[in-house]
Amino acid sequence: MLRQSCRSRAERLLLDFIPMAEKKKNLLVYHVFFILICGGLFYFLWSAPPETTPRMPRDKNHEQFMDMDRKQAEGFCLECHGAEKIKPLSEKHPQPYRCLFCHKRVDQIRQLETGE
Repeated sequence: MLRQSCRSRAERLLLDFIPMAEKKKNLLVYHVFFILICGGLFYFLWSAPPETTPRMPRDKNHEQFMDMDRKQAEGFCLECHGAEKIKPLSEKHPQPYRCLFCHKRVDQIRQLETGE
């Protein structure tokens, strides 16, 4: 009784006007539409290409950056990878402002795989 009194008069008239079979049919259409959207999203994410960005190497040049905070370590990247340095970035490389977002450290890979 209380539920019906909370509904607006227009809503009650509309609900009384639509037959029950039509309501179920509309509900089925919404469910099918929802399942198709979820399936399409799942397929899109599942078919994403594998990660191809090289990881930050664990060598004597990069060892000092393994224990640093990510932002702090990124501040040193252009000292060696800047223009005309030891190993400059290619022309196709995007602007280097978040290096470790793509070039993950080996420790970060282990954390992602184990969930720690």
